Amino acid sequence: MWQALKKWLQTPPEREAAHRLYTTLVARARNPFFYSQAGVPDTGEGRFEMIVLFVALADARLAAAGEGSKALRRQLAEVLVDDFDRSLREMGVGDLSVGKKVRTLAGSAHLRLRGYAECAVDPARCAGRLGTYLRQHTPSLEGLREEVLAQGIMRFLSELNAVPLPLLEKGFLDAEKTAPSAEASPR
Repeated sequence: MWQALKKWLQTPPEREAAHRLYTTLVARARNPFFYSQAGVPDTGEGRFEMIVLFVALADARLAAAGEGSKALRRQLAEVLVDDFDRSLREMGVGDLSVGKKVRTLAGSAHLRLRGYAECAVDPARCAGRLGTYLRQHTPSLEGLREEVLAQGIMRFLSELNAVPLPLLEKGFLDAEKTAPSAEASPR
């Protein structure tokens, strides 16, 4: 009985890998290049779009691996939604409305994950789609440089595709980094 309880309370390894991968994806999505040179607005909406884009690209790579990555992909989506919840609470959104706002963000993220699915194949198209989503929030978006954005996405995709799948499934994007640091530990 104690073994069953211990197993039930234990964090699944996919959750730890998903958190590690998500943390790295957020750091890559927050690269100043995308905001200063490519013109993505450094706003909540701009950061949301970039994070969801990078999660979608990683999800597409994992999906191509087949059924073996299904649990990690599910956990990655859950970590994304948990981050929405945490971020809203940090911004001071009241407890009574957090759930509704998280559902709205999760729904938007789900639509975008599907919309960004082909981006792993065509980064230029991806930059255009990102521009479309950003213009929904910022109609007068003038500074977005889609060709520069596409170059940044292509660089990230090259990096992502160079990572061996077993390493990616453990939540690592850097081939030389194979052990979690203190900052990358799950919350």
